[in-house]
Amino acid sequence: MPAPVLPMELIPSEQNISPSAEQFDHKATMPPNITGARRVINLAQSQLRGLMREREAIIKRITVLRQTIAGLVEIFGPDGVSEEHLDLVKPPRRHRGNSLTQICRSVLAKSSEPLTAHELVEGIRAADVTLIQRQKNPIASVSSILGRLASYGEVRSAVAGSGRRQWVRTKTDGNGRLCRGQSASEL
Repeated sequence: MPAPVLPMELIPSEQNISPSAEQFDHKATMPPNITGARRVINLAQSQLRGLMREREAIIKRITVLRQTIAGLVEIFGPDGVSEEHLDLVKPPRRHRGNSLTQICRSVLAKSSEPLTAHELVEGIRAADVTLIQRQKNPIASVSSILGRLASYGEVRSAVAGSGRRQWVRTKTDGNGRLCRGQSASEL
């Protein structure tokens, strides 16, 4: 479908733009007949909705095809399928290097004592200064990660005698479950 063309009365000209320095009056610059612009907007919105529906249908179809190929490979084996086709089914994961979450886990695991968020930031800074420099508010970022790790059961917190919250990595079995003999209240 060809792109719609704006009517001439919608294109700014000397007749509908005032060069004076007076207060801007948006009605003075609008053409008297705005139905053409509304028509163009409605047409563009309609095309956009149609394209969004098409994209959704294409994504669903891609998902079905990937699942079909994966199922056939599971049943018959990968013998007749090239690496390129296997990558289409399950694209290789890209390793992004150390993340802030990974460094938090590492620093907590190496620590023999519970750490405050501030102490953890200092430990991260010692391990990888560039990673912490990218954070606008390192303490807030680390606190957010600690909260998420606590919800996974990977860390525990308690309020120390100083009134500050301290964090320690829990001993888990790899599935986020506490190892035998460790209670949830241990720090």
